[in-house]
Amino acid sequence: MSREVWNGPTCVTNVGTYKVESTNHREFYEVVLDGPEGTAICSCPGFLYRNTCKHISMVQRTACLYNPQWFKGNPQVNPYNEALVANMLWPSTEVSLVSFDAIAEEGTKCPNCGGPTYLVAYLG
Repeated sequence: MSREVWNGPTCVTNVGTYKVESTNHREFYEVVLDGPEGTAICSCPGFLYRNTCKHISMVQRTACLYNPQWFKGNPQVNPYNEALVANMLWPSTEVSLVSFDAIAEEGTKCPNCGGPTYLVAYLG
């Protein structure tokens, strides 16, 4: 059985750099996502010790992250690239997309958040 490769539009939020407010509201950390199946890193001290942290979890729960192969995206209540309010655990914590590391596809919009997309090769 052969598998077919196809290109699908994926939300640029999957390859974004985010500014995430700390839960004590005194500082901001940088979270970087490296693709739908890539790594996530954070500049907070907790990430250095545990290799994961609540700031990464907050981005993963609030950013769109649409991927046509396996994730239809988180529910969006705010337009693309505006400050997002984190989930109920930290209702006043700011999570915002600062930049993305992808070449946006001209004329395409994410079906979930309306932001730009980039093409990714998927196995069908």
